[in-house]
Amino acid sequence: MPIERLRINVSWLLALRWAAVAGQLLTILTVWIGFEAELPLMPLFAVVGTTAVTNILLGLWQTSVESYGGWQRWGRIGDGIVDAVITLDILLLTILLYFTGGASNPFSVFFLVNLALASVVVQTGWIWLLGTVSIIAFAMLTIW
Repeated sequence: MPIERLRINVSWLLALRWAAVAGQLLTILTVWIGFEAELPLMPLFAVVGTTAVTNILLGLWQTSVESYGGWQRWGRIGDGIVDAVITLDILLLTILLYFTGGASNPFSVFFLVNLALASVVVQTGWIWLLGTVSIIAFAMLTIW
């Protein structure tokens, strides 16, 4: 991936993941407090916390790349990091959905959002892998 594109992708990925953390927290708190629904709060907050912590780490990595060597030096590793982060996001979404209604949860549409993002950000081989992971994850949600 061209270096400038990688830099932009990492910046956008950071912003989108922070929006996801905020949206997930808002949704959990609204359902729990506003609708007084019983939710398994510990696993849900653990998933949101994992997203936040990994986003902090991604931001620290971005800062260190820009400060100590530049994107040219880190391009190949950066592609792998972006691929891994999007894979992690699909797995974390699966866990959230498992604890909140499974495949029937309307937020399961975010599998498609993650794949749309991946189609723009990752390389071709990873798109197929992420599509397969998403299909398997959704199938598991319909079973359990």
